[in-house]
Parts: sequence; structure tokens; C-alpha cells
Amino acid sequence: MDRRRFVTIAAVAALSVTLASCGKRPGGELQDAPNVILVTLDTLRPDHLGCYGHPTIQTPNLDRLAGKSARFEQAVTVVPTTLASHLSILTGTCPRTHGIARNGFRVGDGNLTLAEILKDEGYATAAFLSAFSLDSRFNLTQGFDIYDCTYDASLTPDVADQAQRRAEATTDAALAWFREHKDRKFFLWVHYFDSHFPYDPPGRFATLYDPGYQGRANGSMDYLDDVWQKRVFPSSRDRDHIVSLYDGEISYMDMHLGRLLKEFDRSGLMDNSVLIVVADHGESLGEHGYDFDHGLYVYDASIRVPLLIHVPRLAEGTVIVQQVETLDILPTILDVMGHPIPDVVEGRSLKPLLAGDTSWTERTVFSEASKPWNAEGESGEIFRNERKAKCARTRDWKYIYTPYARSRELYELSKDPAETVNLVAKRPDLAAEMEKHLQFWAQAPRERQPADDLVSQDPETLEKLRSLGYLQ
Repeated sequence: MDRRRFVTIAAVAALSVTLASCGKRPGGELQDAPNVILVTLDTLRPDHLGCYGHPTIQTPNLDRLAGKSARFEQAVTVVPTTLASHLSILTGTCPRTHGIARNGFRVGDGNLTLAEILKDEGYATAAFLSAFSLDSRFNLTQGFDIYDCTYDASLTPDVADQAQRRAEATTDAALAWFREHKDRKFFLWVHYFDSHFPYDPPGRFATLYDPGYQGRANGSMDYLDDVWQKRVFPSSRDRDHIVSLYDGEISYMDMHLGRLLKEFDRSGLMDNSVLIVVADHGESLGEHGYDFDHGLYVYDASIRVPLLIHVPRLAEGTVIVQQVETLDILPTILDVMGHPIPDVVEGRSLKPLLAGDTSWTERTVFSEASKPWNAEGESGEIFRNERKAKCARTRDWKYIYTPYARSRELYELSKDPAETVNLVAKRPDLAAEMEKHLQFWAQAPRERQPADDLVSQDPETLEKLRSLGYLQ
């Protein structure tokens, strides 16, 4: 079965468009083997970037890149947690196919990743990761010559205990590899974790957006544990300060991403490289009573992500308003390369949309939560995610069904982007239609890949994920 074919509210048009005015080949296309650069920004909301309209947060490097790229206004992740979302990006499949619903599982060997595909094409492949949730023990290493998940022992104890490294160290490592391999075709994945909690921006970035604050909301895991475990809710002033720390981490991360982008530009290789920058998920900063976390809900604060796609001389500086999903990244890269898209892929290529094809048709996309973990015990299924929040989303509407809470919600996103007015009672017909599509998606037959639960098997994995705030 071709699992790219799903029933959707809007019909899907299968398109094939030749890229125009790209790269150096006489036909205007990229060379046969463009370099591929994937940058993933953990826990980053699009509305906290200058290029997405934030008036004060300093992200000059991402803003500059957006001016040379296609910026997607409505990009959605299929799951708001790090490991599962990244695996979806690397395989073009959803958790119900790749088998990983949340952090703490070992990825099955049967998954076909972008790194494996490109390695088979002769690419040098390398990944530079910044957090334990993507550690090599979880088997995202498939297809990578280098999988660097070194952690930074120089961080403050609160951060170092979580096994992560800052953007500066990750960029240094990625640049060292790039300088040695830039003379051959390569796939480089760089992952930044800085905007994830704890909110602990270094140096001047700690006071960049709220220099006069004197309270106790320091963004540490101890403070956040009080919020999560003891239900000690921050005051509006304290919340504003935590958000300022989150924003400081974004600006710090942008500064070091800028070093990476500058080196790519200086090398001259960007004339024949595909560069994609995307977040794995967002972050709730108090919306719907959910402070400084992600994974429990599928509101847009958690599932809407920034997405920039740079293909030389194609859709540069454009804003694309059609709804897309992170599952589309892998098929887009392969389509730009002229490589066949595997049948298992559930996303679809955005190459026609990048080329300006006005007949490209949106479809409904789906997302599901990774928390609460304790809801899983109520399901006997191997893939224990049946009772958590799920949604069907179009550009204008979102329907959310949360089985464990027996809750149904419907929001008109075009008029209510903050998702504050539940219209289920007023539009039961639309809610019923969207629930039908959601159930069809959730129950579709799949050849799901097996996954090992390392949390239950390995005390060290359990403790490190607890320190990251994933176990509460």
C-alpha cells in the first residue's frame, strides 16, 4: 500500500514541476548531487522570530536567511516531542509508522532515513546533536558516518546534568567537520537545543530582554519543577521574565547559527546546496494554562513550527501561506535531487509549491501528543498512544480530540489563532467531519516499525530523561 495516500478534506494533486533558474547546470537546475544541510532548532516557536513578525527579538541571521529562502507561514509538526519529531523529519513518516511516540525509545532498524538514502548515493553524512534526547543509544545514527552527541561539561550544573551542549560548541564541531568535507558532496545535520528548558541563556543574553528583573523566576529546572510538580504558578511578571530568558536563548542560538551560515556562504557551496531550517516543535508559554512545556497538548503553541527552505534562486524571499508539515521535508529534498520518493513516505514534495505552481492543493494534516505518559497504561496496544490528544488541522480549522479527558474542541484558526473559543457546539457538522478524518488517519493500517522502550530497561536513560523534564 502506498501510505502517502490518505483521505483528506481537500483533494491532493500529484504534481511534477521542473526547477527554474537554479545552480550552475545549463538547464537551470541544480547539479545532480546538491549538498543537503538540515538545521533543526529545538522547541522554537515561529512567533518568537523576527522574520515571523516579532517586533523585538533579535534573530538577524535567521531573518537574513528568510530573505533568501521560502518562509512557510503554516508549517506543522506531527508530534511535539524531540525524538519522535526528528525521526519523522528524517523518514517522512508519522509515529504510527516509524514506531516512536515519544522520547526514550530505540528507533527500529527497519526505518529508512534520509541519511541512509544519501549515504547510498555516495554522500558524506554527519550529524551534530546537542541533547541527550537524540543520543546515539536511540539509534538515529542510521546512515551517518559521524554522529556527534558530545555533551558540554562546562555548562552550569543545572544544565550539564541534562547532558546537552550549547550552540557555540555544536557550531564549532560542525564547522570543523564541514571544513574537512566541503570538497565532496555531503549531508550535514546540525541540531541546536538552546531554546529548550531550562531557560539559561549565557552572558549578556540572560538580561537582554528583561534587565531589571529581581524575582526568583530564574528559569532553572528547580524553579520549573515547582511550577510543574507543586503547581506553583508564576505571576504574570515572573512569567514575562521566563519568556525573556527563552527569547535570550533564541538570540544566542541565532548568533552561533550565523557563524555556520557565514561559513557556508564564504565557501561558495550554497550555489549547489539545499538548506532547510526547521523546529521540531514549539513551546507553551502559559497558553491554555500550560506553563513552559510541550508534549501534553496539540495547540498551535506546541505544533506550529518555523520552516525555511533555501534552494538557490528558487522562491527566494517568498512567503508561502499554504499549510505544510514537517513530514514533507524528506520528499522535498529527494524531489529536488531527482531521487525517487520511497512508497513508505507519508509526506509529499513541496517542490511544486516552491516553483510557484498555483494548482498545488493543501490537505488536512494530523498531530498527536506524547504526554501524559501515564495514559499509556490504559491501552493494550503495542503503540500506546491511543488515549492522548490528537488533532486534524487545515489552514482555517483545527479539531482536537483527547480521549483520556473525553474532550472535543474545534477552533477557527483564521479568526482565532490563539484557540480560545471552542466551536464544537456551534459547528457539530464540521467537528464530526474532521473527527472522521482524524479517526481514519489514526486507524489506517500500517507496517509499524518495532521500538524498544529504553526507559523501562535502562536506569540511566530514565534518569537523564527525568532531568530533561520529560518524566514528571
